[in-house]
Amino acid sequence: MASHAIPEIQPGTVLADRYRVEQRLGAGWHGAVYRAVDTKFKTSCALKVSESDDEDFKTRFRREAWLGNRLSTGGSWPATGCTSRWT
Repeated sequence: MASHAIPEIQPGTVLADRYRVEQRLGAGWHGAVYRAVDTKFKTSCALKVSESDDEDFKTRFRREAWLGNRLSTGGSWPATGCTSRWT
């Protein structure tokens, strides 16, 4: 399996005119997770960013965000939106 590097998004970068990146928390095969601020609601959030252009993956990614919004546990932040670098 070939490895690939996920480009790091610099702190202060604003994505989708809404999410201001603060710190990269981790990365995997398809993307990275950042601590960010949702500037619309003025709240902290976890922002998952993917570099994949695979249509099946994008469908699963959006579904995961939709399902994440419905979670209500003390150990996680709800998903408040979903955006990508593909649009």
